[in-house]
Amino acid sequence: AQGGIYVILTAMRAHRDSKTIFGDCMRVIRNICKSSSESCKLAIMEMHGVELILSAMKLCKNMRQIQEDGCLILWYVACDNDYVQDILLKKDAVSIILEGMTYHLDDKNVQHRGCGALHVMSFNNDLKPMMIFSEK
Repeated sequence: AQGGIYVILTAMRAHRDSKTIFGDCMRVIRNICKSSSESCKLAIMEMHGVELILSAMKLCKNMRQIQEDGCLILWYVACDNDYVQDILLKKDAVSIILEGMTYHLDDKNVQHRGCGALHVMSFNNDLKPMMIFSEK
């Protein structure tokens, strides 16, 4: 049997047009990440979950909870992980995060989680210039 992360990410892939499913799935992944070990990061990476999280954030930029959850998940999986940070660089994650933060300027939780994700990414020399010169 496959684990919960696998099932949740599969559901997100199967329902790419459902913001409700995205929101529900992101909330579950966020809660798992907050209380899990490195195995959670590994499962997300193996299932290409980082790319899926970024897609959800891009599609649902007007949904505060998806932005907050997405930033928290990225903060968690990118921390001390060069492989994930390389994916974030290639997938323009900085712009996606900044766009979500800009859309929800009045929401302190989105700002906090967004800054947390950007903080762990700011240690990567390839991602730093994107934070300074992002077009979003």
